Amino acid sequence: MADSIEFSVAVSSPCQKTGQTGKMKARFVISAFVIFVVIFSQATAQSDSPEGCAGCPEEADPSDPRIQKYAQDAVEEIQKQSNCLCTYHLETITNVTTQVVAGELLHYELILKSVVMQGDVVIISLTACSVDVWIKEWEDFEQITLQSCQETTE
Repeated sequence: MADSIEFSVAVSSPCQKTGQTGKMKARFVISAFVIFVVIFSQATAQSDSPEGCAGCPEEADPSDPRIQKYAQDAVEEIQKQSNCLCTYHLETITNVTTQVVAGELLHYELILKSVVMQGDVVIISLTACSVDVWIKEWEDFEQITLQSCQETTE
């Protein structure tokens, strides 16, 4: 493929004392360039497909019961870590990705709803949280890491 390309290129060589223009074959340079382009284009084509990117995060279905179960576990952990006198409820999973690591890493973007009674006033608030859940089901291992939470209007 690449070794069928052959041509000459006139190159001015500053190393020549005579100042004459010499000619050199560019077969090696062109061959190396073509090999680089072929390898790069194959690597790019593979990384564009899900099977070409082992270990990359992939979108997951928020309505999957397994995804819902771990989202609920994350909400319970957020409740434990919060100083809120309210109770958080899972309103929406806005985004979830899954990634194969030493086990599986689920990254959630959640909207939580909380209701607080202050006298006769009911205060409803929404909180957007980013949470990672690392699981190894064969070891019955689950680690929940709260990345961030902030009040939102959405």
